[in-house]
Amino acid sequence: MVEEMLAARGITVSHETAHQWGQTFGREFANRLRRHAPCRT
Repeated sequence: MVEEMLAARGITVSHETAHQWGQTFGREFANRLRRHAPCRT
């Protein structure tokens, strides 16, 4: 999905680059989203 979003903006990246980005930053990004999400009861 990241590849497609970047391609729409004219930026070409390989599948491996997108995978490495996800491995590096994905967990931190998900944790931040959870921290700022509204509480569920």
